Amino acid sequence: FELMVKEALEQGILPEFEIHHYGLPLKEFEKVKYDDLSRRIRDVGKEIKELGHQKGIHDSNIIRRMQKLANREDELGSLARQHLYLTNQRKHLLYNSEARQDAVLKILAEEVKEDPKTRALLFHESIESVMQLYYQLLAADYPVAVEHSQLADSIRKASIELFRDGTAQIIVSARSLIEGFNVPETDIGIIVASSTSV
Repeated sequence: FELMVKEALEQGILPEFEIHHYGLPLKEFEKVKYDDLSRRIRDVGKEIKELGHQKGIHDSNIIRRMQKLANREDELGSLARQHLYLTNQRKHLLYNSEARQDAVLKILAEEVKEDPKTRALLFHESIESVMQLYYQLLAADYPVAVEHSQLADSIRKASIELFRDGTAQIIVSARSLIEGFNVPETDIGIIVASSTSV
């Protein structure tokens, strides 16, 4: 069974909501690293396309096939693994930029100032980043819980219950809570970092 967002809104299953996108700048040292990684990704991508053509791979989307190419035990496979590594390094840099963390703290501060009982659900892409954000929020004296797949089931369940009953006003989670998590009392959701998947 498939239920589209529009239909769920019309049936009252989902509440009305607004989406806000925030463009965030990189710090100078992050920009330097980002530009270096981007240049290296372009260079390796060019090598992969050239070598792919020599090996008879004329796919115009060869860069999109990187995961499959990385399984090869030849020079093309080695370049593909290098490309994936550099791409992941750049993604990690973007997902953990200082401005991103600062923006989350600023948004939460504004929301809590407007309504001290604000309940927030925060998503991040990696467990390491979830824990970093969790400790930042604890240090800022927010009543926060954490949930991710590497925690024991009992801790995960307790964290969700702390959020459900309002003891924790904020829950920080990796992707494990993205689907099927029903907490009607949530006022704001922040996708701190996410894949490009819709």
